[in-house]
Amino acid sequence: MSGFSKALEKSAQFRNISEKAAQGQFPLGLLGAAGIHKALLVHALCEEGGRRAFVIVPDEAAANRLCDDLTAFGTRALLYPAKDTSLLSEQTVSKEYE
Repeated sequence: MSGFSKALEKSAQFRNISEKAAQGQFPLGLLGAAGIHKALLVHALCEEGGRRAFVIVPDEAAANRLCDDLTAFGTRALLYPAKDTSLLSEQTVSKEYE
């Protein structure tokens, strides 16, 4: 366990969130914390229980920052981009407003 996680373990709020996660009470939400603090919480929860996390953020810029922060803590983070992918070619095009 990293020093970051050890420091966070002393917090009553972290222990409460950790207990909820261990009991499978999902989804969990965190409001009012800065991005780096959210990343630290995700890192500590994943590290503590050997869990994985799926984190939803408001936009792609926040997702990139979170991935970078998690990587800096030593957690393997993957970014799922917010792009709609179409595997079919466009068959119709509307020019109604042109």
